[in-house]
Amino acid sequence: MKIISEGKATYGISPRESLGRAVSKQSIYQQLNELQEKGLIVLFEQDTKIKKFKMTKKGFESLEKMKNLIEFL
Repeated sequence: MKIISEGKATYGISPRESLGRAVSKQSIYQQLNELQEKGLIVLFEQDTKIKKFKMTKKGFESLEKMKNLIEFL
C-alpha cells in the first residue's frame, strides 16, 4: 500500500521492482487482489496486459493507522 500511495507504482510489475527483492508476479497480484477485496485499493485502468491501481480513502486511512502504530512501538 505504501508503494501505491506514494505514486511510485500503480500496477503489478512496478511494486516488484520497488521492493528491491525477488517477488513473484503471482504473489504481487494475490496481495493486490486482497487489498482490492478489502476496499483499500481500486482498479482504475486496465488494458490487455496492465492493471493500474490507486488507493481509496479507506486505504489511506488504514496506511496512516499503520504508520502511527509503528511510530508508537
